[in-house]
Amino acid sequence: MSPLPTPNTGESEDGFMHRCMGNDTMNSEFPEMKQRAAVCHSQFRRKRKTRTLKLGGAFELRKLSDSDHVVAGYASPAIIDDDGELIPIETLRAWWDKFIQSEYPIITLSHDDVPIGKVLLEYTDSRGTIHKSGVDNRGLYVVSELRKDTKTANELWQQIEQWGGKGAYSISANVFREPKVCFTDKGTLYHRYEPDGGELNSITIGRDGANSEAIFQIVKLKKHQKRILRVR
Repeated sequence: MSPLPTPNTGESEDGFMHRCMGNDTMNSEFPEMKQRAAVCHSQFRRKRKTRTLKLGGAFELRKLSDSDHVVAGYASPAIIDDDGELIPIETLRAWWDKFIQSEYPIITLSHDDVPIGKVLLEYTDSRGTIHKSGVDNRGLYVVSELRKDTKTANELWQQIEQWGGKGAYSISANVFREPKVCFTDKGTLYHRYEPDGGELNSITIGRDGANSEAIFQIVKLKKHQKRILRVR
């Protein structure tokens, strides 16, 4: 399959749409005019995006003790998000495996490259439940511990508590090649990312995410209760 057309520098939307709609690849891949027009509009809008993919979902705040700053939840559920982007399970697993084996599995603040914490492979909560970072049949679940030795990280923790334990994980990934253009059964366009199409850079924490698939819960760990913690 040939690459889909992309806007040239300074090209108007009308000019691009005319060129895109008449493109041989577009006519071959999307013979229905309505779908072809949707893809062309999507291609024009996407020219303003960087090569960094930012997807995310709400996380569960788990206040496991008075001294720990730990959050856990789905950073990227494998569903189509509000921006029409999908990272399926097999892609999440490939990207995650490479990310967690690197020297820098860090947590940053709102894609600003400010290191505020680290990924934990495993953490045990007050009920004895072990939370593990990794990809399951729902998506990418991440357990992370925020730093306590920087003003930025401490201020963020205070904000999370003020938000009532609500917030959002997001993931940042370099995209090597364009995602596959797909349509739902209802005819809605979305973009599907393949395992060899990118790599995970960082996981970030912010107020809101593009994906809302998560349940929030606050739990506490008694001070005398032993914590099990494994960190790379």
